[in-house]
Amino acid sequence: MFTRYSLTLVPLLAAVLLIAGCADLDVENLNAPDAQRAITDASDLQSVLAGGYTSWWNGSYSNTPQSVPQPHLDGWGDAQTTTNAFRGFWNVAVDEPRTEFPNTLSFGDLSIVANPWSNLNSAISSANDVIFQIEFNDFEVVVDGTDETQESLAAAYFLRGLAYGHLANYYNQAFIVGADFGEAEIDALEFSDYEAVLAQARADIGLAREIAEVNAFTLQNYLPFTVDVTSERLVQMANSFEARFIISNPRTPAENDAINWNEIRELAADGIQESIIMELDGSSWFNNYQYISGLFWYWRVDNRIINMMDDSYPIKYPAGSAGNALAPAQSDDQRLCPGTTEGLTFFQGDGLTEARDLGCYFAYETDQSFFREERGPTLQSNYFYARDFVDQQWNETPFAAGPGPIFLLEENRLMEAEAAARTGDVPGAITLVNAGSRVNIGGLEPLAAGTSQEDVLAAIFYERDIELYRTGLGLPFYDLRRRGQLQAGTPLHLPVPATELQTLGEPLYTFGGVGSAGQPGTASGDNAWCNQGDLSCDGPFTAPLNGGLVLQETERLGPTPSRISTMPIR
Repeated sequence: MFTRYSLTLVPLLAAVLLIAGCADLDVENLNAPDAQRAITDASDLQSVLAGGYTSWWNGSYSNTPQSVPQPHLDGWGDAQTTTNAFRGFWNVAVDEPRTEFPNTLSFGDLSIVANPWSNLNSAISSANDVIFQIEFNDFEVVVDGTDETQESLAAAYFLRGLAYGHLANYYNQAFIVGADFGEAEIDALEFSDYEAVLAQARADIGLAREIAEVNAFTLQNYLPFTVDVTSERLVQMANSFEARFIISNPRTPAENDAINWNEIRELAADGIQESIIMELDGSSWFNNYQYISGLFWYWRVDNRIINMMDDSYPIKYPAGSAGNALAPAQSDDQRLCPGTTEGLTFFQGDGLTEARDLGCYFAYETDQSFFREERGPTLQSNYFYARDFVDQQWNETPFAAGPGPIFLLEENRLMEAEAAARTGDVPGAITLVNAGSRVNIGGLEPLAAGTSQEDVLAAIFYERDIELYRTGLGLPFYDLRRRGQLQAGTPLHLPVPATELQTLGEPLYTFGGVGSAGQPGTASGDNAWCNQGDLSCDGPFTAPLNGGLVLQETERLGPTPSRISTMPIR
């Protein structure tokens, strides 16, 4: 038997490397069962895959918001706000001016970077176990008389591609380790930059696609998909995820311009035909960051998003109104929930069901009491996310169960539209935009024939911010990053966690902080979204200032929500 060496992870430590041969894999790791055992038991090999997909989920969408940097990416992307300091939600993600990311051994919330690093590398290790057994040990995966070898191999390559794709989008560098990683390569193992890691992700996704194109199968239910993943659907998913990873990877506008947009258009055109949705059970599978959106006093929608729907609305909360409620925003976009002081429709924390009935997403809320003014009065907000899937996860039984979309069909359409616009087919882009959420959900006017490329792209990014909110991982951050519109001092990516660097004997490093603005890995802020036209990230925050009725925080309307959450406040 060919002997290989693999990267595994010690529980409770972030990405500690253990080099172990197949014959003595005795490290307890439920996400990467003993590869030797899989040689004689095909179902065990599939258990390795199942554990790998669980690791991928926990390293990306996850079951708890402190396990992945999703809340922090949305904070850096000015898509959500809070003054709760739990797990660095305030001081790391939304505090302004931006601070340096504390990538130190003493940082109590290092899990922001350590947990995804650990889980994604564990997923790669599991995928490598399967690839090694099939490709190097000629192992045939036969279950109940059915040969599932090619299906398992496709699932392993797709898993590895997903994990490398997230590592490329998250971190400035990562390890690239093949299934035949041997003892001779240990001393030569080096970090690869995010572009090389993306190339590996694309290669793996491409191999999964090639296998699925010439074999007919239905994948085992490694993830709780609402629709079975046939080989045809796997090809479509491979195309869409590859396109997403590519356009999420640029750190600068120059890198974004260098994308092969013709290729993106082809991938998206051959991508998913329906949204990728998980059937969350509230136990083994749930998406904490989605359902916790229904906790109106915990996460709030950043004013940047509301200002997009009503350009007279403040882009940040006016410091002079701290503790009070601004008048509701007004918009023709039906995804902005109506809020009025005249008793017509007024959302107050438990307005999720009402929002779902109306089909709107962003609900108005007067209570500002959970915000801590001393942590930044401009970080407050009167809106929380109230889309239908949030309501179902929040209010229906069992708690945190229900549909959990991770890749909307509309995202695929918008990628195709952006690619069309960037390759000169502006009329084609207009057709795609008008066929989607802008008109059919938002109720906005179709883009007119002859709309400029610049205005078409603006409409596309508007839809990406509004329609894709809380679905694709990190999309608001990635979109601002690739357009060079992050606020000054915002990290462009995460560093390798300090625990990993210590284990390897590498010096600690990090990114972020206004004092490092414009340095490698840190946004300059020269073209920040809040420094556009007459606006400034330093204020005033709106032109003209929202001049409607201001409600005092004591004039709280509506019933108090009954749902109790265990999410901590500090």
